[in-house]
Amino acid sequence: MKPYSLNKNDKIAIISLSGGSLGEAYNKPIVELGIKRLKDLGFVTVFTPNSLKGIDFLHNNPKARAEDLKAAFRDDSIKAILCAIGGDDTILTIPYLLSDSEFILNVKKHPKVFFGYSDSTINHLMFCKLGLQTYYGISFITDFCELAPNMIPYTLNSFVNFCNNPKAFSITPSKYWYRERDDYSIKNLGFERIAVEEERGYIFFNSMKKVKGELFGGCIEILSACLGIIDKDWFYHKEIVDIFYKIADKFKLFPTKDYLKGKILFLESSEVFIKPEKLKQFLLKLEELGILAVLNGIIVSKPMEEKYFDEYLSVYKDVCSKYSFPVIYNFNLGHSCPRNILPYGVKCEIDPVNKTIRIVEKMTCDN
Repeated sequence: MKPYSLNKNDKIAIISLSGGSLGEAYNKPIVELGIKRLKDLGFVTVFTPNSLKGIDFLHNNPKARAEDLKAAFRDDSIKAILCAIGGDDTILTIPYLLSDSEFILNVKKHPKVFFGYSDSTINHLMFCKLGLQTYYGISFITDFCELAPNMIPYTLNSFVNFCNNPKAFSITPSKYWYRERDDYSIKNLGFERIAVEEERGYIFFNSMKKVKGELFGGCIEILSACLGIIDKDWFYHKEIVDIFYKIADKFKLFPTKDYLKGKILFLESSEVFIKPEKLKQFLLKLEELGILAVLNGIIVSKPMEEKYFDEYLSVYKDVCSKYSFPVIYNFNLGHSCPRNILPYGVKCEIDPVNKTIRIVEKMTCDN
């Protein structure tokens, strides 16, 4: 189910399905900045009923977070849903959502644009099960509430391109990548991030074969946890560690080998900086499940701060060497700023000879 394109004056609902920092008083000035930026782009910002109730309330009330998503799909005036930020406990909302037949019916009857990354990978996996095409790569606080005087241009252009919904387009690497701030508090409002000139561009390896396939993927740490590969250091809420895989397995969030056949898998790593040995364990689990053997390609993000850049690259080269698909490394996605938006289920073309990556169909339906 491909949702309709966004148009001027459409309502975008901001939702807190994971971390609740959106509602903390110290974030009010940057929330207002995000509202202004969306308004300047022609959109109306609304907040789901519980989204502004703060960190403690939302962590202790996953049912309330789930109710917000249900309400957004009941409301025909809402055309898109934008996650506020990531976190580590979105998984707690899944039992309230996938056990609700009315919610499932509303998703199928009223498909909407859904944006999010990081822990929102859980939501994307859920929507893949329900057949809704969603969009990985931006969130409200990290992108529209960017503390610099303007949004990061590359990320903004990716969002504008999404709204324009071209028939096909190439994705080119950003000329710059941006260092993480030491302090995201209000006192840094108006100060630019440190921009670093990109010297590597896309790194193609493993095969020179041109391939096409539908996109699927997410945050490596979250995908790993769905397969039972968990490091307690990944989680701020330690109680999640013992129940994460149980919920993911019960609701079969990670797709089957048959579903992933012919897909192009996109992967990105978070600020917890997954150890190279854990990354290898994840990839070997995909191999054990027969998933690597059926993929048409892999797209891998630039690691945040380029930490473990060479180590990760070595792991991918090692594990993927026995397969015939191409791999793109150092792609702008997810936690490493700036960010692209990648649509689940949309056809993508990788051409290692010409060093290009293209989306080869519209990302949304025309109205």
